[in-house]
Amino acid sequence: GCVQAVGPVAITSLILSNGLIDLIPGSEDNDDPNKPYDPAAQYSYNTAAIQVSLIAGLMYLTAGTLRLGFLSNFLSHSVISGFTTGSAVIIGVSQLKYFLGINLQRHWHVYTVLYRLAVRITRGEGDWREAAMGAAWLAILLTMKHIGKTYRDWKWMRPLGPLTVTVLATSMVWWFDLAAYGIKVVGRVECGLPDVSVGRWFPLGDLPDMTVTAGLVTLVGLMESIAVAKSLADKNSYEINTNQELAGLGLANIAGAAFTAYPVTGSFSRSAVANDSGAKSGLAGVFSACLVGVVMTYLMPVLQHMPLNALAAIITSGVLGLFDYQEGFYLFRVSKLDWLVWMTSAISTVCLGVQVGLAISVGLALILVIYESAFPGISVLGCLPQTTIYRNVAQYPAARTEDGLVVLRVDAPIYFANVQHIKDYIRQHYCNGDCEKGDRVSTSLSIRFLILDCSSVTHIDAAGVRGLSGLLSSLVSCGIDFCLCNPSHNVVAMMDRAGFTDQLGKDHIFVEVQDAVEFCREVMATPRSRGFGSEALRRTMSTPARHTSRLSLSGYSPPGLIPTLV
Repeated sequence: GCVQAVGPVAITSLILSNGLIDLIPGSEDNDDPNKPYDPAAQYSYNTAAIQVSLIAGLMYLTAGTLRLGFLSNFLSHSVISGFTTGSAVIIGVSQLKYFLGINLQRHWHVYTVLYRLAVRITRGEGDWREAAMGAAWLAILLTMKHIGKTYRDWKWMRPLGPLTVTVLATSMVWWFDLAAYGIKVVGRVECGLPDVSVGRWFPLGDLPDMTVTAGLVTLVGLMESIAVAKSLADKNSYEINTNQELAGLGLANIAGAAFTAYPVTGSFSRSAVANDSGAKSGLAGVFSACLVGVVMTYLMPVLQHMPLNALAAIITSGVLGLFDYQEGFYLFRVSKLDWLVWMTSAISTVCLGVQVGLAISVGLALILVIYESAFPGISVLGCLPQTTIYRNVAQYPAARTEDGLVVLRVDAPIYFANVQHIKDYIRQHYCNGDCEKGDRVSTSLSIRFLILDCSSVTHIDAAGVRGLSGLLSSLVSCGIDFCLCNPSHNVVAMMDRAGFTDQLGKDHIFVEVQDAVEFCREVMATPRSRGFGSEALRRTMSTPARHTSRLSLSGYSPPGLIPTLV
């Protein structure tokens, strides 16, 4: 396996900053944390970041303990990709002021930042030297990244790009004293390891707002970390436990909150570097932490000469990997609906901000899940020539349907959310005694039997049984007899507890579609009166039909029609 690298990432940093600027008055003026315009506001901001890390850690730990890792499956890739693409645009635009050498108050609405930059540029502000340096550093980073990704023997160049730019930019500023000529640099940074910050956990600030910010950080961190973990698992052929991942992230954030850290999660870029470097265990993280500790203790005075345009180039290079435009082109070719979801998620994040964009993205994911669940596929089945196999006639044009009966299959569980759709579909298409032209069912005779294949119905609830009971009444009133085939033991048990099997008749539940079809053929060969329904059918049949089955199912009673109900 390969170890997942955990640390600060661009998207959670963006969400945290966006939430805390609104929470801490005056913090928006502190563009440089090392030289804050309002020290008191900066201290409150740092404390709130630590507390958000603590709350996020508790949320991760609780989710892992309650085994809620499956929730990540409800967020489609198109939603996640659209949100991260929009976030990449926001982060990239926020770095333009460093490329242009313009002092600008922090703001996370793209259109506001662009408008303010345009106003400043028209006033003659900006420095072409900053822009030239930033463009040069970005070109170096992108070139090294491209070479590392394209040529296997040169893959070591990809992780060395940021280090190369840092060394070159810092050396250039220091050697030529560019700060004296107006090139903006990082400036003084305190040396030493982070302080113990347990004492800053309490009292908590504005708990509701902090909880919202922590929840957003946790949700995005969950998406990114699980995506990273699954990607590494696929590449290295091992399985992951999402609940353990959540618990691990929780402990990492709580531990970080004890040492002046803000929320962390799994990082795509650092994990990719670790994987390419051959990291196989948590010791890789230990060595990395030790190296960072050495830099913080002894090398921080050197980094004060690093130009901000180089730092902006490194950040921009990193977030370009999040700008997943290729996914947009792919979705446009494959599925217009998924492409629309991707576009909506990305545009809402760019135009309305991270929090609103994330809310819309998650809402879209839930709406898609509900829609797919509430409107399941309903297929008309026909028999393949010279077989007893029944398949969807839309998929297999050679499949034959029969006069007087229709075989349907519901490709989902039947429960409260979709039973009304199933009832409405069947009533609309068949309850008038004839078939709609859109269905490939022979209409030379009126429909006398409707067979429901339950092979894909893995579950049915009380509302589903009640809905089928109402459907049975509607079909009987239309002179259509109703049969079920291939229900699971759990489905039949639920129907039996609700009394539906007695209402339908146990002789109308079959193991296979072919059994039900043969039963219907035999009955249709018997003359019947107008308004013939289930009860009339059972009164008319003097002898039971012959039923055969190629299945030997445990729990099915002779002659193999219905599960034993106990």
